[in-house]
Amino acid sequence: MEDQIPALQAKILDEEKSCHNKLKEIEDEWEKTRPRTAEYTPKEALDQLNITGKKISTSNAEWIRICKAKELLDMELGDPLRLQNLVEDHQLLKGVWGEIHKVWQTIDVINETTLAAYVHKKVKEALDKILEQMNAFPNRLRSHSVYDEYKALLLKYRKVNALFLELKSEAMKPRHWQ
Repeated sequence: MEDQIPALQAKILDEEKSCHNKLKEIEDEWEKTRPRTAEYTPKEALDQLNITGKKISTSNAEWIRICKAKELLDMELGDPLRLQNLVEDHQLLKGVWGEIHKVWQTIDVINETTLAAYVHKKVKEALDKILEQMNAFPNRLRSHSVYDEYKALLLKYRKVNALFLELKSEAMKPRHWQ
């Protein structure tokens, strides 16, 4: 058994190098592709976060496994919490986008409504309800920039809703469009 320890240590060091490179790639990819602005739709952002989340969790588990193996073999320990900040950032973003996705589904339904079927009062009530829901988000979610951008977009929708009311009024006769 004692004669196999150096071979195991060498194998663990090789796996550590490979895992270290993979972790570096994931960290770089996260910095480039994480959905931190409203240029993403909530569905696109959640899809991106799910893909990245799987990579992060499998790599984190592999890294922790390597750290435990190094501990058992009395080798110099790596930091088992190396990806902790990345995991926490991912969870925060997933929480923000998840909550925005829930309330934004109503906006998607409103956007699909034709002008002929448009009812100002219902849309105004729906937008007000969405604003209340967004204001009820926990502070940790409301402090994120994505929340601010989507809230500003919602406020713009409320202004446009008032314009639609004016355009649909009886005062706008067909001759005004010519």
